[in-house]
Amino acid sequence: MSKQRIVRDSFWTDSYIERLTPDEKLVFLYLLTNPLCNVAGVYEIRTKRIGFDTGYDIEVIDTIVSRLVKDGKLRVTGDWIMIANFIKNQSLNPSIEAGITRVLSEMPEAIRNQLGLMGFDMKTLKRSTTNFIEAKNREAECRVCSSTEKLQVDHIQPVFAGGGNDLSNLQVLCHECHKTKTQKDYTAYEKTRRTGCTTLLNSTLPNPTLPNLTDKSEGVDSSESVKVKSVMVNDMSTYNPLGADIIKLFETVDPKNKTYYGNKTQRAACDFLLAEYGFVEIEKRTTVLPKTNGMPFFPNITTPCQLRDKWVQLDNAINRARAEQQTKSDNVIW
Repeated sequence: MSKQRIVRDSFWTDSYIERLTPDEKLVFLYLLTNPLCNVAGVYEIRTKRIGFDTGYDIEVIDTIVSRLVKDGKLRVTGDWIMIANFIKNQSLNPSIEAGITRVLSEMPEAIRNQLGLMGFDMKTLKRSTTNFIEAKNREAECRVCSSTEKLQVDHIQPVFAGGGNDLSNLQVLCHECHKTKTQKDYTAYEKTRRTGCTTLLNSTLPNPTLPNLTDKSEGVDSSESVKVKSVMVNDMSTYNPLGADIIKLFETVDPKNKTYYGNKTQRAACDFLLAEYGFVEIEKRTTVLPKTNGMPFFPNITTPCQLRDKWVQLDNAINRARAEQQTKSDNVIW
């Protein structure tokens, strides 16, 4: 009978996964999802089987597995594979915990004892199970619709958003309300994860002193610094005057920009940026470019044209950088 193994799409944007080669990504994903993998992420599999299923030579498999072990993603003893953080990232409930307990009880004691070296504590499962039972006994009806049919225990703050199995984070919902809430929670989580980088620029990257937008000597009107209205460029000789201020900002990124004040292509790019994002957001991103241009996985941006074309790439890179900072322990399954 086939099993379902869910791996969220954020797996591919995880900072660790992005640093792997295509071969390493495939093997790692295989170890997470192959038919022998169980609910505990601890199972026995021969290198020959991995090679046969993935199409790689045994020597290649050994090299990739060695890297994953070195990086703390796996622990290997003989033919036994133990995936770090696999249990921690499960959406635990009594049924899942019972399955994990059963799997662990059936494996050799020597293997089970090594889980402690990976930071796993069996007491955590027992404590979580007790909390689920207590939560269900505490409430006799759905907290949303008051139904008494098909009651389930729900995490108020979802596990994938950092919620735990503490009793204070558990509530009882009916099947339909639980399903609806889970979908809304995940949608909100994904929306938050993919938001723009306004706060990221302040929390992840250096926060240099920004130009005084209200200083008339800077050539920027305070009313225009908050929101710049769309400017349609029908005549290529007519540009938003704030474009000159953008090029001035870019001079700190690359001095050659001082030659672009009369460049129609660059001025048109400035007008597009102003109409689409506004001066304040452009300024925030431009002031961090001297650092991000030297960082791995960040796009190289030295002109207004490049900022226009790589705006989304820059935001995505900053999102990943913040996620890497916030996640002190690498997640295997999200």
